[in-house]
Amino acid sequence: MSANQTGEYEPQPDVVCWNASALAGGPDVVWVWQVAYPAETQQFDTAPDLPEQLMLAMRDPRATSRMAIPGPTLEQPLFGALLTDFGQVVQVTGIEPGIVEIRTYEIDTDAPSADQAIEISMQSARLLRSIARRAERECGA
Repeated sequence: MSANQTGEYEPQPDVVCWNASALAGGPDVVWVWQVAYPAETQQFDTAPDLPEQLMLAMRDPRATSRMAIPGPTLEQPLFGALLTDFGQVVQVTGIEPGIVEIRTYEIDTDAPSADQAIEISMQSARLLRSIARRAERECGA
């Protein structure tokens, strides 16, 4: 969700790749993924379901004359830093086209390798920030 000009919150797609066509080399499309949380976390999820998220993406001006479709299933889990807590790692797993599951794991700070794991987590966060800045410059995202 994001706030509009009046401060009211409006639903937004969970994860969007506005540059999908360049990545896939196919038709001019936008990929959308709904985030699913593991049942055991009992995450309170008010996000719209995937069909509604596809419609929300289509309404965005960045999608002009492009079709929003479910993003491809991730072939392997992706891991990265939790930007708000470098003592945690995030795992993103593809469930099916347009659906990803997110799990977070605590780094055992008492473990001998904890400092190294936290440093890798921080490096990952810096890399993600630099990629986001580059995408904003190049794509106006």
